[in-house]
Amino acid sequence: MGADICSLHSTIFLGRYNLTGANPNEVSRTLEDIICHPKYNTPIFDNDICLMKLSAPVAFTKYIKPICLASENSTFYSGTSSWVTGFGRTDGNVLPDILQEVNVPIVGNNRCSCYYKDNYEITENMLCAGFGGGGKDSCYGDAGGPLMAKNGHRWVQSGVVSFGISCHPPNYPGTYTRLSQYQDWILKTIDGKEPGFVTFTSPGVDKDVDFTCPTSRPTSRPTSRIVGGQDAVPGSWPWQAILFRNGTFRCGGSLITNQWVLTSAHCITRYQVCSSSDRNLPNILQEVNVPIVGNNKCNCYYEDIIGITENMICAGLENGGKDTCQGDSGGPMMSKDGGRWVQSGIVSFGVGCALPRRPGVYARVSQYQYWTLENINGTAPGFVDFNSRGNDSDTNFTSPTTRPQPGQHWPTHRPPTTPDDSIFGSGENLIHFTHFISLLVLALLLHVLFGSCVM
Repeated sequence: MGADICSLHSTIFLGRYNLTGANPNEVSRTLEDIICHPKYNTPIFDNDICLMKLSAPVAFTKYIKPICLASENSTFYSGTSSWVTGFGRTDGNVLPDILQEVNVPIVGNNRCSCYYKDNYEITENMLCAGFGGGGKDSCYGDAGGPLMAKNGHRWVQSGVVSFGISCHPPNYPGTYTRLSQYQDWILKTIDGKEPGFVTFTSPGVDKDVDFTCPTSRPTSRPTSRIVGGQDAVPGSWPWQAILFRNGTFRCGGSLITNQWVLTSAHCITRYQVCSSSDRNLPNILQEVNVPIVGNNKCNCYYEDIIGITENMICAGLENGGKDTCQGDSGGPMMSKDGGRWVQSGIVSFGVGCALPRRPGVYARVSQYQYWTLENINGTAPGFVDFNSRGNDSDTNFTSPTTRPQPGQHWPTHRPPTTPDDSIFGSGENLIHFTHFISLLVLALLLHVLFGSCVM
């Protein structure tokens, strides 16, 4: 498969030691393909892993070499000494100019689950590392980079930097994608030379096996340092890769063969680096029917990410499966009002595409009538009052005390009926068209011909 327009704007650098200035030992490649795990779950960062194929193989040097990966039978017990590298933010929340390294111990999944029980589920596909008192951790910009442990004379990558609560706070170790879970997927996905898989066996006994959460959340005294890393020695981490998008540093990765780099899925989706799924653009204008999700309920879905304001409107299915996606931004969301269509929203943002309990979020057009009329000249657009029928079930909706885990649903809510004050009530059926350029051209022609909204 050839590189598409988006991947041409993404560049991988290998052998780089400085973010700026001369790097005589580096090479760069554009991307031929990006393949993310098909079960990547955005809200909980499960299966947070992607493979990036370079546009051409690289030659190995002292400064550019692949790293071995932990095989499926590997064990990483609590306390296992590990290292993380990257160009992520350090003390003072600034990007370092020199590649950083930090030594952190593995934190067992049982203990890590106790730390994160109020925020995220720690699954068997994850691996944690850090100090109870904080102070040493990966941070913003390190996403996708390697977590490694020494196995005799060679390094083995155990994890991919995934997520955490801020950076380096007490009782919140960094969380990584556990590579030993993905040996089969990696081998089935890549072509060309295969990466080297090595079984890493931790010595001794795993103290985490019988660990149980205390009645109160564990607490520790924070250390004096913020992100306790240090400058790496040139050539000491020759598999370190960094991803630039449109000339800007985005995140890290690791070289695993002469043409494949490993990174995190959320790095790819967050910065809209094109994946192979982006090539499946339809040749024909698409349409999809979705119900409105009231702002109170929508705010519950997004409370861990962003506040849903009165200038927004949400739409989608609770179980996902239908939604707008990359390339649809700016398109219209509409509802039928008698014999005419009324635009209620403009495609704005979402988490992933069509995920459960992550409805699409749109700019609420009704909030901008006066702004629109004040800023355009010529024939004024037609504004129509749209009144939903019945009662708005969202009016008295309140978030449950705990956010449902994947596979669960929000509790059935039957609030007392109240007058419907909303323009688009919860459950109202709407249609939004994807790849909307053709529709906008049609709307402009009709506007010229008839001088008002389509009847």
